[in-house]
Amino acid sequence: CHNKPSRRTTMLTIDECWDVLEAVVARQGEAEQLPPPAAVEKLDEIEQLLGAKLPEDVRRFYRRHNGSGEYSIAPYKIGGGNQTLASLEFALILWRDQVAIASETEPADLGRQKGPVQSGYWRRLWWPFTDNGCGDNIFIDLDPPPEGSYGQVVDWWHEPAESTVLSPSLQAWLNEVVNDLQS
Repeated sequence: CHNKPSRRTTMLTIDECWDVLEAVVARQGEAEQLPPPAAVEKLDEIEQLLGAKLPEDVRRFYRRHNGSGEYSIAPYKIGGGNQTLASLEFALILWRDQVAIASETEPADLGRQKGPVQSGYWRRLWWPFTDNGCGDNIFIDLDPPPEGSYGQVVDWWHEPAESTVLSPSLQAWLNEVVNDLQS
């Protein structure tokens, strides 16, 4: 009989989540792959471009490491596949590409939504923070419907343009990832 590890009941901070991720990466001999923090000025530029404030947990996430470099969590999304934590610079490229594609999408092709997320193929206030290299992302929702949460984490699978709410915040989502890694 195997005892399943108990689930943690207290929420870790963003920094505590990064501590766990750093330890996992170090055990794999890949510590040098984690990039340095993003500049505060770059975060401010992103907010100005979006016309929206990033939640504090998102800012703290990028202030610890500007993405995960080559390290990925596998698979941690509904569509499957390895996910890297995107740097601000790469996330900006992903965001611009998706906004451009969405502007050319027919209104009838609005994708599918599961959970409290606005309809659309891609919306201007969805900030991708992961990438699997195949066009799928997990994003921060800065434009949720009234029953959603500002800054909620949403899985986006490009094939059916399916958006599925995963967590109410980046901090909550990272706690799920860390808990799974520790189990």
